[in-house]
Amino acid sequence: MTQNRTSFCGAVTASLLVFCSCAAICSRTAVAWAADTSTIAKVELAPTIHACGVIVTLSGDDNGDAVVKLELRESGTTTWRPAHDLLRRKSGRVHAGSLFYLAPATHYQLRVTVEDPDNSGAPPSSTDSMQTRADAPAAPSGKTIHVSPQGDDGSADGSSVKPYATINAALAQAQAGDEVLVAAGVYREEVKLPRGGTEAKPLWLRGQPGAIIDGSDEALAGSPSWTLYKDDIYTTPFSGSTNYLAVDHTRIYDYQSLAALEAKSGGQSGKSNVLEGGFFIDGAKKLLYLRLPQGGSPTGKKVYAGVRKVGVLIDNKAHVVVRGFEIRYFGGQYAVAVDLRGATFCWISKLNIHHLIAGIRSRKGGA
Repeated sequence: MTQNRTSFCGAVTASLLVFCSCAAICSRTAVAWAADTSTIAKVELAPTIHACGVIVTLSGDDNGDAVVKLELRESGTTTWRPAHDLLRRKSGRVHAGSLFYLAPATHYQLRVTVEDPDNSGAPPSSTDSMQTRADAPAAPSGKTIHVSPQGDDGSADGSSVKPYATINAALAQAQAGDEVLVAAGVYREEVKLPRGGTEAKPLWLRGQPGAIIDGSDEALAGSPSWTLYKDDIYTTPFSGSTNYLAVDHTRIYDYQSLAALEAKSGGQSGKSNVLEGGFFIDGAKKLLYLRLPQGGSPTGKKVYAGVRKVGVLIDNKAHVVVRGFEIRYFGGQYAVAVDLRGATFCWISKLNIHHLIAGIRSRKGGA
């Protein structure tokens, strides 16, 4: 006996159910079980600029011996080119792979063929079409909304004569195809995109040379007064919180207690004189304690404390272009220059990112 699974086997074609007798099962002739034969249930394509992900889900193939072949050709041509066979996932019926070195903005046809020794007749196949993405976003096609340090959110209309003062105020007015054009200057805000665009009409956020998105405390970055506390440790009023501080562009280590800062412990319990320089924030007294690595007073030096966490947040939006900014001095445990949270089809380019924890982060969408 070559098969002994049940007292009958079944095959379903359209609405017809056909049963085989036990005698057929008990013969010595090899039987191809209906669940072992395979057909194509679904083909999914995910094209990018130079590649395309391919996922093929089979129906049947319980014994896992099917092989999924992949071929491609540019639309309008006649010759199929073989690609790598798709790899079987642990789930068994799902096969996946990728095509590489494709041309941007080009139409392709993909042919999937299933080779299964349990099948009879012509192998199942499916031909699908896709187009790779262009290697540049569509140019702005709507209005230009201006932002400038000399602007006024209260009276602005977005023109170059009456610009907005903040990027977020301008973005609140921007629609698909529009461009928010930001003039040179320092903008201390966490920029959040209220909406995105479309493939044909992306929403543009562009900084002109000298446009800076800054996460630091404005008062501390100015010229605060410093008071000597003891042993080259100086204090200044500070009501915020941060784990990122830099003096004249040099990062300073944050301490968890004033005693540790005094001992220069470098965060190592029971040790002293480990690390020169550091800072501690006393939230109750609203004071920042600062010791420079080289000693001396911070008076006259640029002190940047990252009190904001995200430079630009694109949360579950699509088709957004961010270009041309300097993004700096953001603090916090998850501080980042550009946070792509559940965002798709976004273009982030020509940014000068420095003095923060992370540059560009891409992750799944939030709740």
